[in-house]
Amino acid sequence: MPQFDHSKSFCYERARRGALLLAWGLFQKLIVADTMAIFVNRVWDNPARHTGGALALAACYFAIPIYCDFAGYSNMSIGSAKLLGIELTDNFKAPYFATTIQDFWRRWHISLSSWFRDYVYIPLGGSRCKWWRHKFNLLLTFILSGLWHGAGWNFLIWGAIHGLFIVTESALFSKKGHWGSFIGNLLDGCLFRQPSSLFVWHGSSFVQSVAAMLT
Repeated sequence: MPQFDHSKSFCYERARRGALLLAWGLFQKLIVADTMAIFVNRVWDNPARHTGGALALAACYFAIPIYCDFAGYSNMSIGSAKLLGIELTDNFKAPYFATTIQDFWRRWHISLSSWFRDYVYIPLGGSRCKWWRHKFNLLLTFILSGLWHGAGWNFLIWGAIHGLFIVTESALFSKKGHWGSFIGNLLDGCLFRQPSSLFVWHGSSFVQSVAAMLT
């Protein structure tokens, strides 16, 4: 990093911001994520013993701890770096307020998304190619990002689902509301968290419960 090449002097304001960000990250991780994960883990560790309503509620809850987990770690890293005089870029920018799934990935885990854009998507040809090849580049990039998360079929399918969301959205829709982005990430987040899949045990009741909550 070029910042390592320059000497650092103590700055009270930068250290204060770093300490606050570090404390906020600890709160996100230890108080919010770990606490809410107790209920989510209890339900999804044994989905066959719970109703569709409980599974739907756990799926909704999961959106919060997974965000606070990643964002908490990121904020702790950014805050710690500030204490040492190093500036790191933001890694999350209110992703659940995204208006499209593409917008979501511009706001979620920005460092990882940027890496895959620069070192996988663009070298494959990016969008400067034929229509079908552009869509293929998008899909393959997300499939590989799924494998980056883990060597399992659930991660491979998770990446493929997001890739299909992106391809479909870019091909058919110019705009999409907040709920479309949130629900899309919510449903395939279930697959990310639960490899055995909630839908095997309580597929119909789970979907019905989600539909009831949104109507």
